[in-house]
Amino acid sequence: MSETKNQIKFTSFSRTRLLAALLLIIVVIINYIIFGVDFGRHIPTGSIMTFEGPSYFYTSGLLPIIVSICLILYCILSYFKGSIGNESNYLVLSEKRFIKTLDTKIEREKIVRMYLTNNEVGIKYLWLFLFVPYLIINYYYMMVNFQQPFLVDPINITAITIFISIIFSASSLVLLYAFPQWYLRIYTDTGKYELWFEPSRRKIELIAKTLGIIKGEREELVKIHSLKNLSKRNVLLATTFLGYGIFNVIVYTTTLAIFQTIVCYFLVIIGIYLLSGEFRKLPLPSSEPSKENGIRYILKSKYYQQFYYVKKSKKTDIVYQHMDFEIFWAICVGAMYIFIIFSITQIWMVINSVNFMILIDNAIIMTLIGGTLLCLVGFHILTPYKVLSIQSDNFLINSPFLNNHEREEQSLKGKFHNLREAFMKNFSEPPLRKKFKKRLVFMIIASGLGILVLMWQYFFYFNLFNIFNF
Repeated sequence: MSETKNQIKFTSFSRTRLLAALLLIIVVIINYIIFGVDFGRHIPTGSIMTFEGPSYFYTSGLLPIIVSICLILYCILSYFKGSIGNESNYLVLSEKRFIKTLDTKIEREKIVRMYLTNNEVGIKYLWLFLFVPYLIINYYYMMVNFQQPFLVDPINITAITIFISIIFSASSLVLLYAFPQWYLRIYTDTGKYELWFEPSRRKIELIAKTLGIIKGEREELVKIHSLKNLSKRNVLLATTFLGYGIFNVIVYTTTLAIFQTIVCYFLVIIGIYLLSGEFRKLPLPSSEPSKENGIRYILKSKYYQQFYYVKKSKKTDIVYQHMDFEIFWAICVGAMYIFIIFSITQIWMVINSVNFMILIDNAIIMTLIGGTLLCLVGFHILTPYKVLSIQSDNFLINSPFLNNHEREEQSLKGKFHNLREAFMKNFSEPPLRKKFKKRLVFMIIASGLGILVLMWQYFFYFNLFNIFNF
């Protein structure tokens, strides 16, 4: 039996997930003690939805208890003791889990590329879809109780409890979304190996060296992001979406919101996603990549790292590429176009049908703001940006990066010229033109669905009124 050499052992345990679960458990306990789980009129802290309805536990404590249970189960089931080493001409990976032990041997000569990072979001954007509506709904109930303290006891324990729940739940969201686990992906001629794990931070570079992704001595990490190097385009879009979303959430508690509440959810979700994505970008290496026995790319910042190993690269360059149109963007862009077009069309139909001119100001404001938001999100998904492209015979890697070498000392006119030049590449480069057409068609279909939803609602209620002779 061959001896495993240069072996590194580690323990994988989801510490951040456990901490997030503990924060949510605190929320559950506080809500249970203060609100209880009763229904009816004898709830001293008030009820939700309707008179004699359920207690506030069901809006501020129900989601945390479900998520915390799932997180604890995940921490238990994902725990394992692992090891990575070399045996003859093989890479040996072992995972000792509760149920069974998984041993994987990969022949070194067949490895085409490797990828190790703690910057892989995966489907963790689903946490945004869970927590953002929860936080906004509870903010609404908190403000209602703060503005009407006579409905509860003098110290307003209901509003204070909901406020504590918001703070702890938001902290849990940060842990779940901003601190992803490490992700290893190894490609061979015939398949791939994937592993999510959370080892000790000090063992990461030892693991990378054992895998063969990096060589030589430990390198110094690049210092924290410079705000001057962030993409002005993405930061502007993120702050715009967040600003409008938060503004509408605040307005919703006092007067008529400009958009439906569901649009506020997507505005805030997109804003957080864009802004966090910008801080996840990594600076390009300051020197040429190592080409000893393959090409290695090391992209690092203070908090996030990416290690690439490519056995043979045919072409490496900085190119323009559209952002990946993943499920997140399909859901968010589709919902934005459907509900904003729905809202704008609806208010103009009301004005046209009843000559309700008092709404004309709201209609103009809604049309201008909604149209601006739709143009901004459309511009973002249609305009390509620069990526690090690593091309081989059978794969293509496109990695966004932080613009740490190009210091933009340009006028506003020059920046607009660069954006225009990037957008016009949709018409000059065939691969970009094909994606441009598909995304444009998607946006048109989503807009049409918004109008169809409105027409369905209009005819449904019209027929309902006729049936019951209202």
